[in-house]
Amino acid sequence: MYPLYTVSFFLLALVTLPWWLWQYVRGPKYRGTVRQRLGGAPSDWPPDPPDGPPPCFWLHAVSVGEAVAARDLARRLVERLPGLRLMVSTVTRTGRDEVLRTYPFAHGHFYLPLDLPGVVDRVLDRARPRCLVVMETELWPNLFRAAARRGIPVVVANGRLSPPSFRNYRRVRWAMARFLAPVRLFCMQSAADADRMTTLLGGADPRVMVTGNIKYDQALRLPDAAEMTELDRRLGPRAGPLWVAASTHRGEEEPLLAAFRALTAGHPALRLVLVPRHPERAREVAGFCRAAGWDWQFLGELDRGWSAPVLIVDQVGWLRRFYGLADLVFVGGSFIPHGGQNILEPAAWGRPPLHGPHMFNFREAERQLREAEASLPLAGPHELAAAGRRLLDDPALARAMGERARQVVAANTGALERTLAATLAALPAADGGDR
Repeated sequence: MYPLYTVSFFLLALVTLPWWLWQYVRGPKYRGTVRQRLGGAPSDWPPDPPDGPPPCFWLHAVSVGEAVAARDLARRLVERLPGLRLMVSTVTRTGRDEVLRTYPFAHGHFYLPLDLPGVVDRVLDRARPRCLVVMETELWPNLFRAAARRGIPVVVANGRLSPPSFRNYRRVRWAMARFLAPVRLFCMQSAADADRMTTLLGGADPRVMVTGNIKYDQALRLPDAAEMTELDRRLGPRAGPLWVAASTHRGEEEPLLAAFRALTAGHPALRLVLVPRHPERAREVAGFCRAAGWDWQFLGELDRGWSAPVLIVDQVGWLRRFYGLADLVFVGGSFIPHGGQNILEPAAWGRPPLHGPHMFNFREAERQLREAEASLPLAGPHELAAAGRRLLDDPALARAMGERARQVVAANTGALERTLAATLAALPAADGGDR
């Protein structure tokens, strides 16, 4: 079974190699990462002492969203396990940037190695982690198997299985139970996620538990006054309402710009902040603005304040601050079948999020906000202008919906403490666990 998976993984990498080479050539996203993805050590790691690397625990967070969600869990683990240093891996460069910016307590960062036996063995032999904590839906059979062979407990934290992912995994359910056997603990976000996981495992399993969604806890950690002051300094004096279109994907910016034009007919002072999910798309988004007849500026190039109708955020680390200034919020990844992005962050600021129909990655959060009448779900882009106009024309309604949204987030906290306790219990007794 494992040889079949490994051969399939290798063949897939081989078939898609031209695409990866093209991505490598056309932009900086993958440059400088190949050596680490093949198991090499990062060049900027501090040298190990002569007797080998000190003990560590390894946290994997695929990209920015997972790195943000995992930060407080990682910090608490560092506090509770003072004898272990923290190593963090991501798949994306933006995830790496988030770790380097907001994980001062981490010893180092590296890119997740390819899930091939020799490659993951090389990383595990070098790092010698005492525990591997994997955020959300990152399931890597060869890595998990190699960790188990070394007695390294694997914990899936803040686990979720969206319906599309579950359908794909279920097609190979005959293999999934074996691939997931090395995992010591599955801390799932919801009962539905837990049910899907137990189905893949072949039935009720004591390793599966519902701990809740850490993103509720993380959302309530709002940017501090110094961070908001820094944003104010960047933007300069401003007037009029602000629309934040967050974490947008290709296929969403053009209808957003069309809705923006419709909204400015009744609110001429309205300005738009476009935050593409992947900052490297900023120039592509600028092309959409040009085609739609809008002037724009990049956040990274502001030196005398923001004056254009559209601001394109081309750097990471700013979105949650913009929510604090927003009068209107749209959360992307939801007009396309991507599954949506984090709607809890604007809700924690008391901003009722607008979003499209594709929210399967945040199904429970979407349900709770919708049932509390704290968000505006849209069937498609054609409803965007009318929904935005409704909130801009009635600030009292927007405030009331926003307060209900904030209450939904506050009522669902506690997952961080439950996940922390469960993770510590899964560790060997010598490292602070119960066993």
